[in-house]
Amino acid sequence: MPAATQAFKEHYKRYLRYVLPDTEHAPPEQAMVVTTLVNVSLLAALLVPAFVVEYALVQMWRLVVPLSVAGVIMVVTPLIYRCSQSMSLARELFIASLFSFKLWECVVFGDVVSPGAVWFVTMPLLAIMLGSVRSAVAWLVITNMAMILTHLLLGNSVVFPIASTENPHFLYIFSHIGASFSIAIFLLIVESARRRAFHRLKIANEIISNLAIRDALTGVYNRRHIVSEINRAEDAADSFSVCLLDLDHFKRINDNHGHAVGDLVLQRVAGAVQDEIRQSDCFGRYGGEEFLLLLKDAHLAGSKQLLERIRERIEALEIEEMENCSRITISGGVAQYRPGESSSETINRADQALYAAKAAGRNRIIFESANQL
Repeated sequence: MPAATQAFKEHYKRYLRYVLPDTEHAPPEQAMVVTTLVNVSLLAALLVPAFVVEYALVQMWRLVVPLSVAGVIMVVTPLIYRCSQSMSLARELFIASLFSFKLWECVVFGDVVSPGAVWFVTMPLLAIMLGSVRSAVAWLVITNMAMILTHLLLGNSVVFPIASTENPHFLYIFSHIGASFSIAIFLLIVESARRRAFHRLKIANEIISNLAIRDALTGVYNRRHIVSEINRAEDAADSFSVCLLDLDHFKRINDNHGHAVGDLVLQRVAGAVQDEIRQSDCFGRYGGEEFLLLLKDAHLAGSKQLLERIRERIEALEIEEMENCSRITISGGVAQYRPGESSSETINRADQALYAAKAAGRNRIIFESANQL
């Protein structure tokens, strides 16, 4: 990226942060409207001097000074917003300045044959871009009434003052180019805002979808999602196994160290299991201190190795808040899906194997076949 472009972006961001200090945490709609105000004021800072030079070249001094004043007001509207915190005030000052000059331009040229009359169409657009439909409707009425009244009052009494110049079409061409350029920029701003809004909506939907399937404490899948995954595997007639994991003596941890430490233990255990499983597997919190693991397309020997590795890793966990206390251990029960049975039946068989692991002394994984690791 060229250094000049990078420098401009840095200055632009700094100016935007000055106008809206809390840009990162401002409501999206407010940030979008303020950004638009800054953008149109910068556009005015670009175009107004060009038109001032144009009118100076053709010696139309009755337009140079009013345009300069209107341009200054339009350029400083972000600062007016910064001081007043009123978007309505900043918006109406910007549009009123542009309107006042264009109306005066019609008076100077006589009738709505003014080259700048085309700019009246931009004022309702500006109002919408700056966050007010009511203002847009009002300016739509005002601009149209102004053009009608100007034509009725001045149309037959003022002589077109530039008709004797060498190139009477110069002002029209320049004004139309400026208006076209501005409308294109307006549309670009609107499209950019639409894309940003769509991106924010997409992120929000992803967050909502994620919250709907995740356990708030541990970050792993919740019961509803893990069971739905098991049901999906059942419907597809896939080969799979389910494993119920239960923390041993978890109530003792809560009683001796408090629920905050208990929550930390759940988080660490969930993270340890999540790190060990394959991408194709599905792991979630079943309830309380129980977790449910779906092993897809896993052979018996591979399942035993994986679950034993998980058991050893959890046993090796070190929790600083539980120093000088017994190790954290888990018990587990595993059942392989049998074609024709429901997923709840498979989970019940895993639950029975879990009870067998508890009865056998805990800190072990029992397969439904009673083969103990």
